[in-house]
Amino acid sequence: MAYVRFPVPDFDYQQFKKMAWREPAYLADAEMARLIAAQKKGDAAAWGAYSVKPADALFDRLAIRGDRRHAVMCVLPDKPVSIVGRSRAWFIQRAVALDSSDPAAAKEIFDWRTTRPISTTLGPTAGTTVAGGVIYIFCCRQYGDHWIGNRTILDNDWKKGRGFRILSARDDGGEDFHEICLNFEWGS
Repeated sequence: MAYVRFPVPDFDYQQFKKMAWREPAYLADAEMARLIAAQKKGDAAAWGAYSVKPADALFDRLAIRGDRRHAVMCVLPDKPVSIVGRSRAWFIQRAVALDSSDPAAAKEIFDWRTTRPISTTLGPTAGTTVAGGVIYIFCCRQYGDHWIGNRTILDNDWKKGRGFRILSARDDGGEDFHEICLNFEWGS
């Protein structure tokens, strides 16, 4: 019988190896406002993940540095949305969710970190559920007393209108986007 000190959730990370990445197009404030208004009207066409550049003060508050730092604005339906995190990385990874991009008013929804290198655990094994709306995700890796922003790939087609995922890799080098994988899923 094998002795397992720490439970390690299943995670098929091989599918996220050697993925092509390019610098995302960050949404302008007007487009962000349009998507938020569409979400409030229940427009399913707005649901998805979008790369955004919040104010530097928000990154300072979270101690995130680096050239690749950004957030992912997640536009969700107004219904329960399941979020499950997984990771396979040498560096300690962190995924932070906030309810706003306003540095003074944003409240933390969760702050998940990997337990150790090469662990598939990122957050609770079963994940968490949010009520929907608009949230902001920050993906980063530990570097001393601060965090370095990761690159991300947004897979809005993952569940064809019933979910999406955020894939993340360290700030430079490497094309393996399994350092952070966040799956967002909701019912039809």
